[in-house]
Amino acid sequence: MHSTIAFDFTKRQILKANNKFSNCIIYNTTRQGNNMLKTAIYNTASGDILRAGYIGSAHRPMSKIDDVSDFFRLLYVIDGSGVFIDDYGNEAELSPGVLVQRLPGRRHSVIREPDGRWLEFFLLLPRALYAGLATDGFIQSERWILQPGKGD
Repeated sequence: MHSTIAFDFTKRQILKANNKFSNCIIYNTTRQGNNMLKTAIYNTASGDILRAGYIGSAHRPMSKIDDVSDFFRLLYVIDGSGVFIDDYGNEAELSPGVLVQRLPGRRHSVIREPDGRWLEFFLLLPRALYAGLATDGFIQSERWILQPGKGD
């Protein structure tokens, strides 16, 4: 299932899905079976994106080695296990309840166990929003791995 809604902020109106999108905010939702649900909000004028959703093992490669992104990405492990390796080679176990901050411009690896149990929630923020939240102290960018509910 796939649906798209766009709001043209210059004309202040909702656009139909078959229109050409420019100078608008686009809200998009994609569902593939029971293993993936993604929602994204795009600003076509600035190129910014905010994306969130759930991804299961059927829709994720088992490993992301030496990954670097321009976006700030959160990965919250709901089920399954694996290993996270930061840009200095430090390793941390991934298990349910672990929150990984995948920092923009920093190399890292995520290795998921191939047992088919992997389920994650993810949040992707544009670099400018990440920078503002980090500057204001809402994001602890000196730490890759957090465990909410256990003091983090």
